[in-house]
Amino acid sequence: MREAFRETLRAFIEAEVVPVHDEWLAAGQAPREFYYKLAELGLFGINVPEEYGGAGLDTHKFEAVQYEETARAGVTFGGSGVHVMLGLPYIKVLATDEQKKCYLPKFVSGEEMWAIAMTERGTGSDLAGMKTSDTAELAFVDVKVPVEDLLGEENKGFSYLDANLPSERWGIAYGAYAQAKAAVRFTQQYVQDRVVFGKPVAAFQNTKFELAACKAEVDAAEAVVDRATEALDAGELTPAEAAGTKLFCTEVAHRVIDRCLQLHGGYGYMNEYPIARLYADNRVNRIVGGTNEIMKTIIAKDMGL
Repeated sequence: MREAFRETLRAFIEAEVVPVHDEWLAAGQAPREFYYKLAELGLFGINVPEEYGGAGLDTHKFEAVQYEETARAGVTFGGSGVHVMLGLPYIKVLATDEQKKCYLPKFVSGEEMWAIAMTERGTGSDLAGMKTSDTAELAFVDVKVPVEDLLGEENKGFSYLDANLPSERWGIAYGAYAQAKAAVRFTQQYVQDRVVFGKPVAAFQNTKFELAACKAEVDAAEAVVDRATEALDAGELTPAEAAGTKLFCTEVAHRVIDRCLQLHGGYGYMNEYPIARLYADNRVNRIVGGTNEIMKTIIAKDMGL
């Protein structure tokens, strides 16, 4: 089933995203209509119960395929990852039956796109110290929230946010691994095509050694993130394990993508080459979802240190 999904998604990306992705980058966002196309493809309903219009599956492996295929093509799906990875868990776990009937059909159809407010200026990774929010600007002037829209219990928001951080960090880790894997693929193709001093760049021993080392790191990251995926699907991914997975995979991606850009030479700085966009996009992975320094703190605390 997953491989059939991969083929469908790959064809969709080639037809609907690749030809216009540069326009999205220039505009700074994907068009609103695109999210309806993702909804029609079924991406928003994979983990939504059937009674609310979803497929009723309980696995993150289809999300993993999305990370791999978008990275492979050097594109993004805009804010859809936030919609599914960050928005959906709170509805599924905290919403009442009435709230699910109200929210989930529109969630699945793309009529409503969900986001989450989890930090603010001056707070950063100190989630417990936040008061409001700012990655995208949100305004709550004169907003009143009716009691029937409350998710879960009042004054328990922090504990709810904290409980879902392992799955968020898994998503960041998997995305970073997918980016690193794509970087090796892009670079291998480039060095085989690029000729200097009368022979392909791939013919030089340094190139072979660098790419071999990168592939070894990507293979290791794949093993780590696959183990985390199985634990997440089983409901057993602990905060420390999620932190370790994010720390390892994002650091691997940082090293691999940097080395791959180096093998592109000056072309690595030109946005027409996907390695340049990967380099820029990857940098935030060591910050979002809690900085990697915070990940080390979580791991150390779990070790009893």
